Order: sequence, then C-alpha cells, then structure tokens
Amino acid sequence: MNRPLSLALAAITSSAAVAGAHADLVQVRVTVRNLAPTNSVSFAPLRVGFHNGTYDPFNSGETPTPAIISVAEGGGGSAFFPAFMAAQPSAVLGSVLPMPPGPLLPGATGTAVFTVDSRDNRFFTFASMVVPSNDYFIGNDSPVEYEIFDSNGKFVPTFINERGADIWDAGSEIDGTFGAAFLMGSSNDDHLDENGVVGFDFADLSIFNGGTTAAGYVFDSQLTAKTTVYSITIEEVPPVKVRVTIENLAPVNSVSFAPLRVAFSQGIYDSFNEGEIASPAIISIAEGGSGSAFFPAFMAAEPAAVLGTILPNPAGPLLPGGTGVADFTLNPATNRYFTFGSMVVPSNDYFIGNDSPTEYLILDANGEVIPTTILERATDIWDAGSELDGIFGAAFLMGSSNDDHLDENGVVGFDFADLSIFNGSTTAVGYVFDSQLTSRTDVYRITIAAAPACDGDLSGNGAVGPEDLAILLGAWGGKGSEDIDGDGVVGATDLALLLGAWGSCP
Repeated sequence: MNRPLSLALAAITSSAAVAGAHADLVQVRVTVRNLAPTNSVSFAPLRVGFHNGTYDPFNSGETPTPAIISVAEGGGGSAFFPAFMAAQPSAVLGSVLPMPPGPLLPGATGTAVFTVDSRDNRFFTFASMVVPSNDYFIGNDSPVEYEIFDSNGKFVPTFINERGADIWDAGSEIDGTFGAAFLMGSSNDDHLDENGVVGFDFADLSIFNGGTTAAGYVFDSQLTAKTTVYSITIEEVPPVKVRVTIENLAPVNSVSFAPLRVAFSQGIYDSFNEGEIASPAIISIAEGGSGSAFFPAFMAAEPAAVLGTILPNPAGPLLPGGTGVADFTLNPATNRYFTFGSMVVPSNDYFIGNDSPTEYLILDANGEVIPTTILERATDIWDAGSELDGIFGAAFLMGSSNDDHLDENGVVGFDFADLSIFNGSTTAVGYVFDSQLTSRTDVYRITIAAAPACDGDLSGNGAVGPEDLAILLGAWGGKGSEDIDGDGVVGATDLALLLGAWGSCP
C-alpha cells in the first residue's frame, strides 16, 4: 500500500523542481521618497500599474487624456485605473501611500508591496500629482520605459530619479492660485480650462511661493532643472526562510505519527473536507503515511507550491516526546498558506491535518513571517473513513500488515475514541500501546517561525552571542528550536555547535 520512503522523497524533490519552473508570481516592493527641499513641493499618493506595455496614459505634446487629468488635477487617479483595466484587465494596479496617509511631504517616504506576474506584467508605469499646483505631475511618457522583468521573467532592480526638469504640466488647467490643490485659500474644485498639451514645466511653480500649503508650511519652490525631487525604488521581495518544529505531545506509550507532510501554497488546493469521501491525496497520508498521492495532487493544482517532509531525529515515526525540525525557503507571492497532514499510528486510516487550505496564513502581504503555533488535541484527530478500523490492516502494529485493507466507504470525520481498540497491542517499535486520550489531551504541536540567520542564532538577531547562549542554557535538557543538532534534546552537542558559530552570521 505504501511506497518506500526513498521514492516518496524523490517525488518531493521532483515536485519542488517543477514548482520553481512555474513560479511566475513575484512580490515586488515599491519605495518612494520625496527628495525636494524643505518647504518645496509635495506629492499626492503614487498611482502605479504593472502591465504588458500596451497602455499609454499620456504623450508629450498631445492633449491630455482623462486618465492623466484625473491624476494631474486632483491626484486621485479616478479615471487612471479604469482606463488601465479596460486596456489590460490583468494589469496590477495600486497606490503607494506615505505613513501616515496623505501627501508625501518633503523628506517623507512610502512603501507598498505588489504581487506581479513576471511574464504578463513586465513593465511599470507611475503617476503622481505635484502639489501645490493646478495640473502638474510626474510620470513616465513611454509605457515600456521601465522594464522590471526581462523577457525570461527575471527581475530587473529599478531605480527612478525624478528631477525638476521631469515635472509635467498637463496643459488642462490654467496655472494660478485659483483652483490650485493643496493651497490654503484655494479650492481644487475651481477650474479654468487651458486647452493645452502635455509638456515639461517646473518654473511656474514659483507662482505659489509665499502661499501656505494645506499641511501648514509656507511654500518655497527652490527648484532648478537639476534639483532631485522624487525617487522610486523597485525591489524584489526576497525569499523567506521559515523553520517548522514539530513535537509529539501525546502521553508515553500513546499515539505516534508518521513524518509530517507539508505544503506552502496560495491556499487554492484543498486536500479533504469534513463529511465528504476522502480524496486519494488524503488517503495516501491517512492509510500509509507516505503522502504518495498528496504531493502530486498539490503540484497539479499549484505548481508553485513548496512541498516537503519533516522527519524526527532519528528518522522514523514521531514517538511520544519526539521532535523534528526542518527549514523551507518560500516565495512570498505563492507560498503564504500552510497545509499539513500526518498519519496517526497505530491506526488504519487516522490522521491530523487542516480541513481549510487558508486556515493558516504564515506570510503577510509584505512577505513577513507570521509566527504560528498549531496545537492539535485528540478531538482534532480525523478518521478518513476509507478503511475499517481494527487490528487487521492497522499500521505500526506488530502482527498486522499495512498492506491489508477492508474498505469502509465512509466519509471524513473526527474520531479518537476508537484508537482504544489497539490498547495492549505491541507497536512496531516495541512499546505496548495505551491510548490514554481524552478530548482535552494535547497530542501534537507545530511551530512556524522565521528561520534564524544561522544555526546557533536562537534570538534571530543575525549573530551568535551571549543572548543565544542564555537561551540555550535555559532550555537545557528540553527540546524545541534550541535543539540545534535535532537529536531530540538540548545538550552538550548543541552547546558545542553554538560556540563554534560564535560571532556574526555569514
């Protein structure tokens, strides 16, 4: 019924390779900075689009479009986003706001993270109103000027520097204190049509010198053609390394567990549902523990998923009191959710796992790790409903062959009480089974956290030093993330490894 562990691990490795080949979604971070002199120009929130290079919101020397007017005259971009979407529905659009939200004042910064298809949305377009003004803005004239992914989907780090000479006048509204935005005593609702064309202009901003801005400072342009006023930095959000620690909390001589099968995904693939017939994917975990159908099913649904197995040390079932640790490197765009499954042994088809694929969000929208602890109790143990419960065909039990099978034709549901039918039987590792489980018994714990920069960096501060030594000594004789060598206990070997790594992490 089971595949050998070596074959299962080979499937995992193969799946991981396929995932890398299909991982077109990338998280990029856009950071903006107002570099203008103190009391000079501010900017409305930056409106951005990641796209295929077809939509062009304006051109120098031409009548401004409604899209660019909605940016240049009011800053809101109310027509900018709909026009973009009409031209390319798959474009990724958004705004970069300072914190706190409002105009980007001199010296201020703002940042936002976007999930982008590196093949469909290779180009970057931006626009922001310059304030105070009537219809001034910054933006790129050519939609293919900024290629942030090359033709192979490889990210191209991008830095955009805007100077005074790069400021545009939309030519849609006559310049003056009447109708100027962000100026005290002037209403942006007022308007005098200019009927001009888009062109460069920064010199006329000096007409606002001496006026008080809506933020309370007295405006002083101070701009020359070479004055740097704005920067945009576009970076790829780097892969995130997480550490998953597992612990069998069940009483001595009670349940053990097959190696934990895990997936980090977009939350699309759902391996099972309560009250429904068990899928082949979850049966491959619940009946044999290998997950031989679990990983291929995941990869078919989500090719960018990161899959793997967490083994105890030494390898084998996770016995009561045992622990296991593994690190995984994740793409923040495609691996934000965590799914797990492990067979409960001895049993015929019992397992632990999460019913909902979006139950455990472990990476936030910015790609930061959300520390997560999953505590499984006896009442969280599932019966797959695929095999009749009993000594015949039970896994991990002396005198029973897991290759034997009696179909149950049931549905997935919670059950732990029937594990008591194995009481008094000898398990495959030699202990006499005694369930001892009640509805409140803790049986399993999964802890997910950012992986330390290096082994021995228990505090996660990028170096191994006195703080880490104190943490290790405080956990002496126990188990968990302080168990650097993964042998199940914090002791002398872990101390030696920590001292050997003393200093800054590489």
